[in-house]
Amino acid sequence: MDELSPKDRALELGRFEQRTLLETGRDLIESQDPEFILNNLLLISLGKLRVSTACIIVHRPGEDHYLIKKGKGLYSKLEGELLNYEPNINELEKGVYYYDELPKLFETLQLSKDAVMFHLRTSAHHIGFLCIEPTFRSETITAQEQDFLENLCLITSATLSNSIMFEELKKINRRLDRKIYDLDSLFELSKDFNQMQSIDDLSKTMKFALLGQLFINRFLFLFKEGKQVKVLVQSGLETQTPDNDPLVLFNLPRVMALDEIADFQSNDSSKNGLEAWISYLSEQKIHYILPVQSQGETLGVIGIGNKSTGQVLAGDELDFVLSLTNLVVLNIKRIQLLHEQLLNQQFQKELELARTIQEGLIPKKLPNIKGLDIVAENIPSEQIGGDYFDLFQLNDGSYLLSIADVTGKGVPAALLMANLQAMIHALALQDTTIETATGTINDFIYTNTPADIFITFFWTKIEANGKTLKFVNAGHDHPIVFRKSEADRTVKNSTQIQQFELSEGGLVLGALPTSTPYTSSYFTLEANDVVIFFTDGVTEALHHKTKKEYNLNRLKTIVAVHFNRTAKEIKEAIISDVNKFSNYTQHDDLTLIVMKKK
Repeated sequence: MDELSPKDRALELGRFEQRTLLETGRDLIESQDPEFILNNLLLISLGKLRVSTACIIVHRPGEDHYLIKKGKGLYSKLEGELLNYEPNINELEKGVYYYDELPKLFETLQLSKDAVMFHLRTSAHHIGFLCIEPTFRSETITAQEQDFLENLCLITSATLSNSIMFEELKKINRRLDRKIYDLDSLFELSKDFNQMQSIDDLSKTMKFALLGQLFINRFLFLFKEGKQVKVLVQSGLETQTPDNDPLVLFNLPRVMALDEIADFQSNDSSKNGLEAWISYLSEQKIHYILPVQSQGETLGVIGIGNKSTGQVLAGDELDFVLSLTNLVVLNIKRIQLLHEQLLNQQFQKELELARTIQEGLIPKKLPNIKGLDIVAENIPSEQIGGDYFDLFQLNDGSYLLSIADVTGKGVPAALLMANLQAMIHALALQDTTIETATGTINDFIYTNTPADIFITFFWTKIEANGKTLKFVNAGHDHPIVFRKSEADRTVKNSTQIQQFELSEGGLVLGALPTSTPYTSSYFTLEANDVVIFFTDGVTEALHHKTKKEYNLNRLKTIVAVHFNRTAKEIKEAIISDVNKFSNYTQHDDLTLIVMKKK
């Protein structure tokens, strides 16, 4: 067979190279493995040029260096090393580069001046270079070899770019799968948390979730209630927490690694405390601190270590920990609010019961007293009031009327009012005067109540004929007797209303011990006299706009205007005027008794 001419040999070689490029392209496209693609490029290049030293360097977008990805010959031991060289990507437009075009990169790689760099690129991205060192080759690289390698690099670059995108997509899909798994787990945990009524159950479930989902067996969860911080749950820690205030950890602004926290100081006063906690957490192999916020306030802090396998937690895993802890904090608040509601409901029931008892202490129906028309009204400003009145018959046929105002409101005032009534009824059965009994009550109140608790008190003994009042006033608003008399005999039908205040007695109950005896006084009623007994809820009612008090003069005017009416009509006129004045807004308990002599 005749030998091929040089021209025919060149054509045959060209066809072989084309078949090689086509087959290589097909293999590379099917592979989708970056390692295989780069290794294939390196081996074909070495075989084609019959050289033994070459490497592939790769540049990632946004990075200021190259990575020696593959190497043969002198570069085989340099795989994985970084080159401190930042390329000017905008100027890399050619397919082949020589020493005089990129001298700094050649020197950084320690390539000879005879070396050649083939550009790995796509239309949109710079990938790197195939670096060929033909130092020991007897002949120079031919134009045909250069064209072959350029085409091979273009094919490799396209498949490598697709492969990198494919790998990135796989990573993204893996992350999405992980996110979906985490979301499913958090959703299931959220359903479990919502069924829990105990913070201990929450803590245990959180502990198992961290261990089961992420294999975290070292962590510390601190929770803040008011200004107090307590360890809610911990795992894998060997010693007790520091004595330093853990609130310094609640000042951290974000998720931080422990070595970052060492450089963070919220203020000088917290420096020592923070350092103590960093030292402790470091000893316990805690690597991250995650503050958990609710409505703009940091309520929890969780410190976690690496996985029990020794692996470092990834960003997605830290997000899972933070989401889980957020769920725990929200459910702690839910449980606390539920407990508060239950306590409030119980308290409301107790208030209702106390109100029922208190209503039982105040007479619903007043006894009929011969010669007198008496009505009374008690309106507490809250569910339980501190006002008191009573009217009952004594063994001798007379009646005892009392009215009082205990300082404060609510349950304490109601309890003291109940004690007062018990003492009144007990003393009424004894053979004692009301002035002496007042001193006894005062000493009891003084001895058994705090210094800021006292009672204004008035009581009177009404004789059986309803005519004579024997009374003691212990610092209470003076009851007023209204009496109609002739004003001027020379003026026909002219009358005026006289007023008498029942003030005799002594100090309010409970202010001081009885060193000076209480005194009593008498008042004899005449036909049509009107007596008003009241607490300061009447005279101190506030105007809804001006905030001025109703005052005593206005009360006297209303009584004088309605003087000729029945006791019930006078009472209703007073309460109606007070409500109109205050726009039905009540700030204090109101008690009113109206007595009219027949």
